[in-house]
Amino acid sequence: MSTVVNPDTNEHELTAPDGAREPAAPETLSCPNCGAPADRGQLMCLECGSRLALGYQRPPAWRLPAAVAGILLLVAGLAVAIALAANHADKTTAAAPTQSAPAQSAPADTPPTATQPTPAPTTSTTTPAPAAGGTAGGTAPSSTSTTPTPAPTTPSGWPPGKSAFTVILASMPSKSAADDKLKKAQTAGISGAAILRSDDFPTLKPGYWVVFDGQYDSIEQAQSQATIDRGKGEFSDAYPRFVSKDANAKP
Repeated sequence: MSTVVNPDTNEHELTAPDGAREPAAPETLSCPNCGAPADRGQLMCLECGSRLALGYQRPPAWRLPAAVAGILLLVAGLAVAIALAANHADKTTAAAPTQSAPAQSAPADTPPTATQPTPAPTTSTTTPAPAAGGTAGGTAPSSTSTTPTPAPTTPSGWPPGKSAFTVILASMPSKSAADDKLKKAQTAGISGAAILRSDDFPTLKPGYWVVFDGQYDSIEQAQSQATIDRGKGEFSDAYPRFVSKDANAKP
């Protein structure tokens, strides 16, 4: 008989010389670490806790490489799936049309802009005048020219373009006061009395409405008339003065 080691339990067994396995005789085991006694099949030492026998069976030698190969295949498959998904996403992004923002339309309550009609050109109508000699059918268009008519000289103003001496009867700050003086002068018998505005004549002091009497070619004539006017009514301060719209005019 000989003793062999069981690979599953790491325990010794007795075998017959011819290779036939015989039941092992009961024997007392001991812990190889502390030497404490242990029963057959005991996995751990009750004294020091050391393992006495293996409590599991070792997997066959082909299972570990197969497990490693399976893990590698799984990792490779995941990598291929991720690559395919990324490629599909890129193609989808490239194929998607770019959507432009919709054009903003005018509000519904905005009235449309109406085109202003172009006014028709005004046509002038010429009235035909009868031809000379009364010939029928021989009409010639008559052109009407509007020539401004000069305002007539009235007793209430200085003659246009006139430069002469006059007799100043009164100088008033307002037109109404000057009109009142003019009526008094005419009532007193000064028939040539009139009104002018001194702002229009550079030879007079501006800012007044002037009541005057006549136009004279010389200072002597104006002085003589001033003497006459001083004896009429309230015009005792009448005096001669040169009047002209030309600032460079000389008496």
